[in-house]
Amino acid sequence: MRYIIALLAIVAIFFACNTGSKTKGSFNPDNLETSQFVITIDRDTTIETKNGALLKIPKGALSTKDGSTVTLEIKEAYSMEQMIRAGLTTVSNGQPLSSGGMIYIGAAAGQNVTITQKIKVAIPTDYVEKGMQLFKGEEEN
Repeated sequence: MRYIIALLAIVAIFFACNTGSKTKGSFNPDNLETSQFVITIDRDTTIETKNGALLKIPKGALSTKDGSTVTLEIKEAYSMEQMIRAGLTTVSNGQPLSSGGMIYIGAAAGQNVTITQKIKVAIPTDYVEKGMQLFKGEEEN
């Protein structure tokens, strides 16, 4: 019996210490896949992400001094597994909120982009929770 427990402990240590893992650390937003989209800011644009989100970006909704195109980075977390792996939570006034999914939309590194109009975002879901509202979060350490 002792040999089985010792063998299991060795196997557990082996897997825990495996340095060949390709994960980017536990509970890190970098664990979410990043998609990039190049947008021409002087025309209406609709983006459909890999996971099915729709973004409707009207002409002039984005502004930059660096030309007529911008590159957007989008990260999505819709399942509980994705949210946990990325260390994402929603809290308001110290109370946890229920989440139907999260999406991050930002300018690619090195770009200075301003949002000048509303961008419509539709998130894919199998179930619509009555009373669920948009929550605009702020990133904290």
